[in-house]
Amino acid sequence: MVLKPEPLFEAVEKLLGHSVGDAENRVPPETGTAIVLMSAAGRLFTQETARRYANLDRLILICGRYEGVDERVAEFLATEEISVGTTF
Repeated sequence: MVLKPEPLFEAVEKLLGHSVGDAENRVPPETGTAIVLMSAAGRLFTQETARRYANLDRLILICGRYEGVDERVAEFLATEEISVGTTF
């Protein structure tokens, strides 16, 4: 089961206090804000990533369940995808 994008967009917009726009007119988050989608397909979370996040004013983490989230979340809402998995 994949999470629908509408509730995630609404939740992030509520946290930001404004609309994120739509596919044609995307409104980027303010400087100092990251919207991170936790995903196995994302870049590996490293100490450098943690340092970068520590310097932000606001960090919004989107964590899916089941099979993940609708691809529109990664494409239009998240500023990046991060994986907390390990490499061998």
